[in-house]
Amino acid sequence: MQFILKKGKNLKLVDQDNVKEELSEAIKSNLSSKYLDGADNFDVVVSDFETLEVTGDDNQQYDKISKIGYQFEGLTSEQEEVMAKHGFSDSNVLMANLNVIITPLNSGLHVVMYSTPNCMKCRITKQNFAKSIKNDEGIDVSLTVQDYYKDNIDETNVIDILSEDENKKNWSLSKVEKIKEKYGVKSMPLVKIVDNDGHTIDFWSDMDVAAIKKWKEATKNAKN
Repeated sequence: MQFILKKGKNLKLVDQDNVKEELSEAIKSNLSSKYLDGADNFDVVVSDFETLEVTGDDNQQYDKISKIGYQFEGLTSEQEEVMAKHGFSDSNVLMANLNVIITPLNSGLHVVMYSTPNCMKCRITKQNFAKSIKNDEGIDVSLTVQDYYKDNIDETNVIDILSEDENKKNWSLSKVEKIKEKYGVKSMPLVKIVDNDGHTIDFWSDMDVAAIKKWKEATKNAKN
């Protein structure tokens, strides 16, 4: 099993064996910067965690967070007072107020891609994802690319602001503004990794070979 670990805006793939260690570091870093002025003379030991179903906002874009059991090691008496003042003490349960989020990565993912007419990078990106991915059991776990709008296969995600079709042109102009505002996109394609519930797990724009490779490998190694 692999997990997605997100602290703030940083996202990384974490193997199951390393989840507690990565969570410990993320929590320590967050606590230090938020409450302890960057102190590094203590450790956070994660004893357990579980995923809970919640509703995330547009920025969070996740439907699962971690309920984390943890304890401190090496806090000074002054640091203990600071943490207690903010409601943190040994054996507490840490929730999403520290913005540490994990969610299991499984094969229930697909690619949503927005492109423009005659875009070479868009075509190459789609071709890269189209190559078959098989896991260790020989099962095809390829990420499918959805390049149409929602469930309407007749409405493509091609953004064409010069289209002679008035509806397509208006949709394209509106979409350009939305993706600039939400994703900061400056060049196409816009590629999103989306789970089966429609939540965006990762995204990038332009031709990003490293991102494509990362998600193809993550899918190949995922265990259900």
